[in-house]
Amino acid sequence: MTAKMQRRMFITLLGGAAVAWPFAARAQMWPKQVVRIICPIAAGGGFDATARIVAAQLSQIWRQQVVVENKTGAGSNIAAEYVARSEPDGYTIYMAGLPHATNRYLYTSLAFDPVNDFAPVTLMGYYPP
Repeated sequence: MTAKMQRRMFITLLGGAAVAWPFAARAQMWPKQVVRIICPIAAGGGFDATARIVAAQLSQIWRQQVVVENKTGAGSNIAAEYVARSEPDGYTIYMAGLPHATNRYLYTSLAFDPVNDFAPVTLMGYYPP
């Protein structure tokens, strides 16, 4: 898929989301409490900056505070385990990166299952090859 096709698809999906948003907003009252984005990378990096930009935008859209918490270390395993053990209530979002996919092969014992303990929500970005 070329970059031009990807842009068109993104714009189409964004337009569809903009049209559907007023209907979805009336259908349910969520979130009712603070939403946490767990970032597995130290504060100040690109991953953290992206999380903070997204948190600010979601706070405006949802009219509810969205905060970023940095849980660094162990190749992102500390953050992943923290999220895997949190309540599955939709108020904790994990910003997974490449280590989330590779750590199951690098670490012999993980306290979580990288595939079954998480539900993907959206793609926030990618690095082109």
